[in-house]
Amino acid sequence: MFSLCLCLGLAACGTSGGGDGSTAPPGAGDIKIGMSVSTLNNPYFVQLRDGAQAQAKKLGATLTVTDAQNDASQQVNQVQNFTSQNMKAVIINPVDSDAAAPAVKAAERVRIPVVAADRGVNGAEVAQTVASDNVAGGKLAAQELAKQLGEKGTVVVLQGTPGTSASRDRGRASPKASPPIPGSRSWPSNRPTSIAPRAWT
Repeated sequence: MFSLCLCLGLAACGTSGGGDGSTAPPGAGDIKIGMSVSTLNNPYFVQLRDGAQAQAKKLGATLTVTDAQNDASQQVNQVQNFTSQNMKAVIINPVDSDAAAPAVKAAERVRIPVVAADRGVNGAEVAQTVASDNVAGGKLAAQELAKQLGEKGTVVVLQGTPGTSASRDRGRASPKASPPIPGSRSWPSNRPTSIAPRAWT
């Protein structure tokens, strides 16, 4: 995902990274890309940043990364700043898939392509979305959970960040939805985390 996001960002600028992305394309050093990550408190998104930075270095592009700290309004400001700085492309890992739309639309209006990473953007057109199939992933996890429990027992689902497409998609395939496990219930992520030791009963 890390390399693909950067290559798509460069492709959106009209520049190709080549076969394996190991050599810088002509003029790549003049390409500046902005990347807004939902939070760097999550090790997964730290890897996303590190991978993107490594790929940018290989390609000779300049990548500016900002941390939205799980604040949707702060992320909107970051994307707006990238737009005003005339970045060639913007990569966004949305805090909130709906709230990100206005800033993405503003970038598109001035012909700055936006690539969505890991989470989609609702209500706005992006150049590309790079993400895993969270519905399928949630379904596979639910099926394995049901198998391990013998398809009966009490399950507490700890939901991800509210408002993200990934959280919504995984929720569509929760143990309560597929397969049905009697007594399953969802538990919002903003509730006390002290329930974690009781998650499997």
